[in-house]
Amino acid sequence: MNYRWPHPAKAIELNKRDDMHYKLEIYTDGSKHEKGVGSGVAILDRSLTHQLRFKLAEKCSNNQAEQIATAKALTKLKSMHIIQGSQRTTVIHTDIRITLEAMANPRNHQSLVESIRKEIRSLEDGWIVHFS
Repeated sequence: MNYRWPHPAKAIELNKRDDMHYKLEIYTDGSKHEKGVGSGVAILDRSLTHQLRFKLAEKCSNNQAEQIATAKALTKLKSMHIIQGSQRTTVIHTDIRITLEAMANPRNHQSLVESIRKEIRSLEDGWIVHFS
């Protein structure tokens, strides 16, 4: 299989803009402790619109759990057809800086990071997606 990486100039804009009103706010979290590993997503449009939870394999790291939550949030966002036109803006709040730094680094081609980038690019025609 021959894969061509996107050009670094096609970098994804990650930072939340203070001058923008976001129609949806998405919160992601990943957790690893003695009771197991899991990911969660909360999507809000003034109130809780969707809540997603995922139990993950014990070998997953906390960072992987956070990245899976982000990828799942973007997949869910793609299926949300209720929001029309210029209101299709969202900010994804995540508490793992490593994930944001990995997404911003064009040399990082980890599988989960590439999955997140792919989901963001698939939303670019209809959505504005920023991260905080």
